[in-house]
Amino acid sequence: MDNDKSFEEHLERLDDSEKIYHYTSANALKNIIIDNELWVTHGNFLNDYSEVTYIYKIILKVCQDIMKNNNDAMKLYKMIMKKHKEDHDWFSQLFILSFSTNSDSLTLWSEFSNFYGYNLEFNIGDIRSKLDLEIIKYECFIVDGKVIYDEKRQIEILKNDFNLNWDALVNENNGLPTINNMFRIKCKEYEEAIDNFVMYIATELLLYAPYFKSEKFKEEQEYRFCFYYDEKDKSKYKTKRERHPAYSDNIEFRERSGSIIPYIKVNLKHDGINIPINRIMIGAKNNTDTSLTGTEFFLMKNGYENTVVVRSEITLRY
Repeated sequence: MDNDKSFEEHLERLDDSEKIYHYTSANALKNIIIDNELWVTHGNFLNDYSEVTYIYKIILKVCQDIMKNNNDAMKLYKMIMKKHKEDHDWFSQLFILSFSTNSDSLTLWSEFSNFYGYNLEFNIGDIRSKLDLEIIKYECFIVDGKVIYDEKRQIEILKNDFNLNWDALVNENNGLPTINNMFRIKCKEYEEAIDNFVMYIATELLLYAPYFKSEKFKEEQEYRFCFYYDEKDKSKYKTKRERHPAYSDNIEFRERSGSIIPYIKVNLKHDGINIPINRIMIGAKNNTDTSLTGTEFFLMKNGYENTVVVRSEITLRY
């Protein structure tokens, strides 16, 4: 792994011509087709209850791996977590749009629709182009990439960032000790360097957190678009860009499995053109004749007459 990669360069991003898949319910399909909008879920309310916080244990392992002294490792970890909590408002404005690179997944059919829903196939380039319009209209930035499930790779990425950021401080401040001896010298200059290092790592934590998940979820083969909004800089709203629903009364709430889930609606028709959908697959248990013909008729009436409708190849009777 290169030692000078940035956060986004560590993410595996698909080429514009590659396909991604969105598993959803019949009701959500209607909203996507009729309103050309996707529902983007608040980062703290996804199916994995350790979502976003999973990275904390990876940070701890990296601290323990890099620092020779366990007390120093715990000291560094606590400093990073303290700074992270100070910046926790970022997570309160993190919204995540989930796709998969798996075109016909038993796991995802079960998770999102009890095998009766739909799976929409998109060219990822079309999604990116539409979301570029979101960035133009609102003040935000959007990052996309594959979720990383391999713990060894997660640790390697963060170790790289630890060393890279500390080495940058060493170059700026000749004579700084090595990273595993950062607490050995006591003086104001070194304390400021450590504070800057902790600030850098806490920021990286915020960026990486949505893309690090437990290996237990690897079958999802998830591909994410993460919407980052920062409301601290109020001056940005003096521009022509609008105030995003993420910080307004336009946050919506829906019921899922007995829980109330906050989300925002992301409009994909800012340019007046329907979002292209290559294909719609019908869930494995939804095998009646009317499910196919009804979906085709619905699409035709809403300007999607060229979208192909197929059935899942997973054979389930009940």
